[in-house]
Amino acid sequence: MSDGTNAFAPSSASQPKKSRILVPHVAHPVSAIRKKRVQKACNNCHKRKVKCSGDHPICQRCRDEKFPCGYRNEETKEEPSHLIMHLHIQKLTKLLRNLSPWLDASSAYLLDQTLNQMGSPLRIHDPVFMYSPRRPLNRILLLNTSLTCGNSTNLAFPVGINDYTEEDFHRNGEGQGMGFVGEHSEIAWLCRLKQDLDQRNSTSHEKVTGQPSISSANYYQDDIQISISEEIDPTKQPPPQTADRLVAIYFYHLQSSFPIIGELTFVKQYRYFRSNPNARPGRRWVAILNLVFAIASRHETLLVHTQSNDHLHPTYFARAWKLAMGSTAVLEQQNLQSIQIYGLLALYLFSTGQINRSWKITGMAIQSAVTMGLHLRNESRTTHYISKEIRYRLWWALFMLDIGLSVITGRAPTTCTTFCTTPLPLPLDEAQLLDTRFENVVTNQGTRNAVVSSLLCNGAWPESRQTLSDDTDLAHVLSLTEGNTNKDIENIRAALVPNDSLCFLYMVDLVSLLQEVLNTLHAPGAARRPWAELALAIYTFDKNAEDWLSRLPNEFDFRESAFTQKFAQQRTRLAFQFYTTKLIISQPCLRRLSRFRLSPDLPDAACEYMAYACVTTAKRMLELLPTKPDMSWLLEISPWWCILHYTMQPTTILLIELFTHTQPGTLKIAQLFEYIQKATRWLGEISTTDRSSRRAWLLCMGLIARHGSQIGLKVDPTRNGTQ
Repeated sequence: MSDGTNAFAPSSASQPKKSRILVPHVAHPVSAIRKKRVQKACNNCHKRKVKCSGDHPICQRCRDEKFPCGYRNEETKEEPSHLIMHLHIQKLTKLLRNLSPWLDASSAYLLDQTLNQMGSPLRIHDPVFMYSPRRPLNRILLLNTSLTCGNSTNLAFPVGINDYTEEDFHRNGEGQGMGFVGEHSEIAWLCRLKQDLDQRNSTSHEKVTGQPSISSANYYQDDIQISISEEIDPTKQPPPQTADRLVAIYFYHLQSSFPIIGELTFVKQYRYFRSNPNARPGRRWVAILNLVFAIASRHETLLVHTQSNDHLHPTYFARAWKLAMGSTAVLEQQNLQSIQIYGLLALYLFSTGQINRSWKITGMAIQSAVTMGLHLRNESRTTHYISKEIRYRLWWALFMLDIGLSVITGRAPTTCTTFCTTPLPLPLDEAQLLDTRFENVVTNQGTRNAVVSSLLCNGAWPESRQTLSDDTDLAHVLSLTEGNTNKDIENIRAALVPNDSLCFLYMVDLVSLLQEVLNTLHAPGAARRPWAELALAIYTFDKNAEDWLSRLPNEFDFRESAFTQKFAQQRTRLAFQFYTTKLIISQPCLRRLSRFRLSPDLPDAACEYMAYACVTTAKRMLELLPTKPDMSWLLEISPWWCILHYTMQPTTILLIELFTHTQPGTLKIAQLFEYIQKATRWLGEISTTDRSSRRAWLLCMGLIARHGSQIGLKVDPTRNGTQ
């Protein structure tokens, strides 16, 4: 009987029982014993990525290899590797952004594209390096390709600078008359203001498309044709009394501002030819004389508007043109008289409102001057030192005329100080140049530099700011110059009294600063520079202008409350030039502030401060004009040849502030409008004798009449002013 077990399976009782065999442990050396993981490696082992014993204060590896050993602070927590990598990328990106302005065009464009692909564009709000006037600006390839190949919004800055034009200047005669007008011109400011107001006030049924032509805001006379009659006799001269009066007017009102011709030499020649009827002066000299007549007659025309006077200065101009600018004049050899003729032609056209033609003739004058080498210091031993000084002053007169026209037209200056080594003019009148006591001052370049530097550099005046005839540190400056004697120092110090030549020196210094401002802030390349860099440049230029003002002697300081009649003409001329320089410096901030009105971002405090300074400067500029229009003051004291520019530039700034940054019903509107009323009264008064002023008056009155009601202003078109 089976019990359910396997009969063939071995029985447990029959199996032998297995016993466990104990194997003894093998004895390992101490060095092979596995140690615990070291929680913190020393700095050296961590950097080399090797095992560390963790011994304190020196680990075993550093002790054996004689390396400096140290441990990180126990409280410092190690940052994650991805965070460290992100910080490294940020530092490298910032470094590339800071290096971008130093690269050439192709490299800068490649860098811009790469950062855009990485999501790190060139942001305008990042801090940048300090401003340097020698930093390259003209990255032509970058300017031309960034608008089409990249994200242009990352590089365009709201400072009112354009590197393109939207207007066809071949469209009609009006556009051809004035041509291109750049962004630093008050004409461009006025045109942009008109466009902004029209777009703001346009309804859904009335859409404003495109940008209005610049000719719509041009109030000069460039669209009027100038014809030279064939019946004009170029050899005819005015009566002797009239000629004497016109010559005296020219040298009293124009010579100190634009010493294009030497006064003593020209007057001596004029008296000789007048007293000797049989003498036959050269054709170009007679042309210069007729231009002197034309400019002086234009001055008289502004004071008394009569039928006879209105046609005198064009007649003198036509005679000079036929004498100097005949059919073969351009092909003739250039000489010093040719340059003087071009300069006087440009000055006459400037005074008559022919700004575009004046700008073109000025370019011819400067090119001819460069051809004759007037832009370089003259070391010729055969040229008399007085002749050298007259040529230096001719160059700087053309330089000032060029910069003034560049501001009005918004175009690039023709002159380039990089290639100019012409010494600055000496603060000595022509009569003093003839004095042999000052021969060493004119001929010795070291003495000359010492005199000019003592007037233009900081620290030249004592803290009390006494007059020039008082004791200064000039003796110390001159004593360091080789070749000077005590007699030279005494003569120079005795001659350093306020005069027209000293005023001209300060004007040249200030206009040189203005040229640097135009090249840095208003060139098309500035539109591609970071705003932080431009803001720093604006601050630097504004400080330089204030430093220039602090160096003026008391006789020329126009901030004094009580003016004396003496040097009133010089003070007024310096004041207008100073304020227009300040406006050109601060206007980008006002324009940028206007752009922020349509942006959710907030402007920085520095931008707001300089915009406020721009408006304040415009007010100070209009305060130079008497409350009641006075044409005799205009022609006797002010720079009458460009008074329209000096009136419209601050007026346009105040109109922008009035229509852009004010709220209806506020006290600010009344305050701004009071200054604008004063400007329109002056424009209305000058309109009786000047067509360009009439056009400017109509533009201002039309702008207020069309848009003034929105801020509570009214205009009476039958009156010269507003109410």
